[in-house]
Amino acid sequence: MKKSFLFSQQNLSLNTMGRAKDGITNSFYNVSLQNGKITNGYDCVSLYKILSPSGEDNLEFIVNRDIGTIKKVFSYSTYNGQDFLDYIIFCSEDLKIFYYLVNSVSPKITRLKNIQFTSMPQINCFIKDGKNLLIMSSNTDDMWIWDGVNEPYDVLDAPKISSSAVGLNRLFVTTESNPYCVYYSDDLDPSNWSMSSGEAGELMFTDDMGRVLKVFAMENYIFVVREKGIIKIYGNSANKFNVSIVYSSTGRIFKNSVCLCGDKIVFLSSDGLYSFDGLNAKKIYTQIDNALKNKQISIANCIDNKIYLCANLYDEKDYNDYLLIIDLSSDKVLDILKGYQFLDICKIESECFRGICLISQTLQKNANMPYVICKNTEILQNLSNFSYISNQIEVEPFGNFKTLSYIELFSLYNVSLSIITSKEIKNINIIGKNDYQKFLLNMPCKNFSISICGNNKVEISDIKIEYNYLEQK
Repeated sequence: MKKSFLFSQQNLSLNTMGRAKDGITNSFYNVSLQNGKITNGYDCVSLYKILSPSGEDNLEFIVNRDIGTIKKVFSYSTYNGQDFLDYIIFCSEDLKIFYYLVNSVSPKITRLKNIQFTSMPQINCFIKDGKNLLIMSSNTDDMWIWDGVNEPYDVLDAPKISSSAVGLNRLFVTTESNPYCVYYSDDLDPSNWSMSSGEAGELMFTDDMGRVLKVFAMENYIFVVREKGIIKIYGNSANKFNVSIVYSSTGRIFKNSVCLCGDKIVFLSSDGLYSFDGLNAKKIYTQIDNALKNKQISIANCIDNKIYLCANLYDEKDYNDYLLIIDLSSDKVLDILKGYQFLDICKIESECFRGICLISQTLQKNANMPYVICKNTEILQNLSNFSYISNQIEVEPFGNFKTLSYIELFSLYNVSLSIITSKEIKNINIIGKNDYQKFLLNMPCKNFSISICGNNKVEISDIKIEYNYLEQK
């Protein structure tokens, strides 16, 4: 079967032949080069490179040796009385917790005591006595609390938290064990939470709006996102709260797409992408409605008024192969990344990096790789001698051999371009011209990367690679 992968292309909405069809965006450039620098677009950069610019390979080796496969990444900062401590928290495939102290003299991965979860933990922070504490819990395990300095301790009688929010002078939580109830603590200190003592309270929902998905604090309210709508909790009397329905959804809301974006809750439902401002839900970016498939596996997070949505577009796959970066204020897609299998997404707010971190399956290394999303202009500066190499690109079907047939591109100036696979490197010296050029490749591979080198002026766009694979019947 013949297919195309567009490394940099306007109108990324493609059919199997690589032709634009629906026009998701008319301003997409994963790589747009002008005057010797990348002028637009976003890219995935290894978290290890951000944490240890001079020792990226060493840190990656230590993580693979000491942790193994990574499932989740979090950030956590606290103050020990003298210094601010900035941590990156890793959760391994076997659900152990490890931490890395940012800006440490030498890269070191440390396991956090003997904490062993039996299901994926949720990690949140709360302030107690002026300290920022880390709270870790899952729907099958005890709650653990860590201050970043002393040994963590567990709270045996706390609820098995699946999501949480601090507001109305309480901690509100949801649990997997009772998906139709929201629990709240008797004060702002969940470290002494005892479910059996009667100190806490609960709000039980018996209507037809479905399971509770997540809770959020906005302004002076707690909002409960459910499968069929949103509930508002308000009031300040002791253990007495008012509840009202503020949004009823015509479709089903998918839990892993629900996130807080500034003063709005963003979510994907079976009939499209929405933002909720506390009063009304507004459908946004309707251009992708027909393209989204298997919406229930989509995952999302937000930062700086931008939505990072990992989704499956066009083909009924069981994984998310596209990342859409959407500006909520303008309702426009800023960029689309493809060529990865996105497994998890989280927000990192650390001294070394503030933004979105993605866990992607990396078949060539047989491991999960943590990537951070950066603007290309932040990665590379304007240099007189330009050099760029992409991350490994994997085109569907992932893990299968295919043959790269041709590369087509527009280059106004002379550049050296290389296609790199695990077996060979093909170098192409391109003579600049004001027209598209096509070059024969004939390179069998599972994945590949692209290297571009040029002197002084570099201006490249619309890189398209055609490839073939034997469709299995």
